[in-house]
Amino acid sequence: MSGFGAIFLNKRAGGFFNRNLPVFIFATLALIALPSPAKAANRRTPVVEAVEKVGLSVVNISTSRSAVANPFRGRSPLSDFFGRATPQPAERESLGSGVIIRPEGYILTNNHVIDGATEIRVSLADDRAFPAEVVGTDPSLDLAVIKVNAKSPLPAAPIGKSSDLMIGETIIAIGNPFGLTHTVTTGVLSATGRSIQGENDRLYHDFLQIDASINPGNSGGALVNINGELIGITTAVFRPAEGIGFAVPIDKAKAIINDLINYGKVTRPFFGFYVRDISSDLRARLGWREKGGALVTKVFAGGPAATAGLAPGDIISTMNGKKITDKDDLYSRLSSWTEGGKLSFTVFRSPKLLEISIRGTKMTGPLAEKIGYEWLGIQLTPVDARTATRLKLPTAKGLLITKLDNARLLARTGVKAGDVLRRINLTQTNTMADYRSAIIDSQAMGGAVVYIQRDQFVYQITVGD
Repeated sequence: MSGFGAIFLNKRAGGFFNRNLPVFIFATLALIALPSPAKAANRRTPVVEAVEKVGLSVVNISTSRSAVANPFRGRSPLSDFFGRATPQPAERESLGSGVIIRPEGYILTNNHVIDGATEIRVSLADDRAFPAEVVGTDPSLDLAVIKVNAKSPLPAAPIGKSSDLMIGETIIAIGNPFGLTHTVTTGVLSATGRSIQGENDRLYHDFLQIDASINPGNSGGALVNINGELIGITTAVFRPAEGIGFAVPIDKAKAIINDLINYGKVTRPFFGFYVRDISSDLRARLGWREKGGALVTKVFAGGPAATAGLAPGDIISTMNGKKITDKDDLYSRLSSWTEGGKLSFTVFRSPKLLEISIRGTKMTGPLAEKIGYEWLGIQLTPVDARTATRLKLPTAKGLLITKLDNARLLARTGVKAGDVLRRINLTQTNTMADYRSAIIDSQAMGGAVVYIQRDQFVYQITVGD
């Protein structure tokens, strides 16, 4: 007889307050609360199993960093030399997510999650927390690898592949934001090969698009397929979008992980040419009637592009079969290219379309200095203690400009011998090795932001092709 039946009979007999009543009530509640084994099995969906496979691999990342007010104000490179600003340091914290990719403690996350951090702390799903160090970064793909030192192996996520993804297939985004342990959202893969504009005005290519928004706390988390395999790293570089999320395909991450772990950065091939956008007047003069494309403005003698037959005045229409929309599009694709082998370009050289294949090569130190002089028009020597004292510099760091080419932009902007080169893009130029490295990285971007110090002030100059 059920509990409800027993209660009803006791009430009719005048024994509603029978001492056995609590037993019946608890039995009734137990019958209501406990699902049948069959129903529990039905609830164990592939999504549940996928989250169980990967969930313990997703971590929370908190950072502290020194936030310095941007001293590089001015509407043009020339006006930078007449501005004055004093950096105001401040400490702030930010939170993001990451994914353990190797049991030794290597964690993959977004570069913007840890960029500029002075301290990084990682919290695991089991409530353990560790300090972490940056192993390697790649801003062009918004990826970074950090590492924690644990006494025992950590749960690494199963790595899948993104080359065979199907539009409409189920995807699962797992983050560990704001100290809330895990958050899980599901949806479908909306598109592949998306190009998005980041908050830093950088163009990111070949991202996955999903129909779930990724907030900053989830940035750097895991994008997983229905089999519980890591297929991407979620990112929040495009915050204005609502109901839309993006992720770096795992195949792109796999191509650079070893470089980041072994060398701290990705060494990309040197192709040896510059391009710029095509004005409507020039488009008409060259007879180029199609939309998009990028005009080749310089080909370095003896470089891979020159050897392959690329020439100034050519218009690059496609790269590896994909249409090039403009200069930024081409440079962004080149900066994301880490694989070996040749790149194929469709080139318009009036009145014909040509197919040109260029095999990138490793840029050596001497070549980097040669390219740097042709591009920036400066010669450098490391700042020593005596030079720092003579120039009244706060530290003996940076590279002293000893000679300038007056025909180049830096000289025309107002840079002069005795100024100090502090940084190119994200690379601090304390040594000539730093400078060579910065030049190599800048080649795939088609431009650079150069930081010059004079007396107590630092100025910013943007240099293009």
